[in-house]
Amino acid sequence: MIGFHIDLNTAAFCPEYLKMHLDFLAGSGYDTVIWELEDYIRFDSVPEIAAPEALDKREFAEILAYSRDRGLRNIPLLQTLAHTEYFFRNGHCDTLVDDPGERTLFCPMKPELEVFMDRLIGEYKELFADADLIHLGCDEAWNLGRKCPRCRDFAEQHGKAALLAHHVETMRRIAARHGLRSAIWADMALIHPEALELLSREIILFDWRYEIFRGVDGIWIWDEKGGKLGSVEE
Repeated sequence: MIGFHIDLNTAAFCPEYLKMHLDFLAGSGYDTVIWELEDYIRFDSVPEIAAPEALDKREFAEILAYSRDRGLRNIPLLQTLAHTEYFFRNGHCDTLVDDPGERTLFCPMKPELEVFMDRLIGEYKELFADADLIHLGCDEAWNLGRKCPRCRDFAEQHGKAALLAHHVETMRRIAARHGLRSAIWADMALIHPEALELLSREIILFDWRYEIFRGVDGIWIWDEKGGKLGSVEE
């Protein structure tokens, strides 16, 4: 996979610009586009969170078809834990929030989150009809297990790694019901490495390093103990 991550949280690009960018990606050797949609699409299950300039699903389906016609694989990215502020604007989805004062995390201990995500992931699958993989986000959940009483109690009894794994496994099972394999960002699992033993081996970890800005002069891998990060050139 040689993928490009298009994050529509940064700007609501118009369809013409996106098509121009897809032409550039296809011509530059990319074979995959990872679409982080956020509030850029009007989904039937949560129409109230759509941005004013959001596209309807038919309009975005045309962009996905344009991408496929250029030989690009389309993978949806749906944030299911952190980076979910857009869900909670104007009081929407407040029953699912981890901390009403911060409004950045879903509460992974609320059973109604599973029902909510089942509907939304189902819509994502309908939109990305030929997708076999969904990226479930889960990065930068710094306050996981800190604020919500339910999550804090669970973390105190079982550990934050178990809380993270509980959420990811719940989301993975939902995605699997819709015929989708799951991927997540790897940072939280590497902060809580015990979670790696609790997660299904079906999950793909997308890793990045905040502190490394070295271009392409080496391949960076985790050692067998999951500790020190080193280069194969060392």
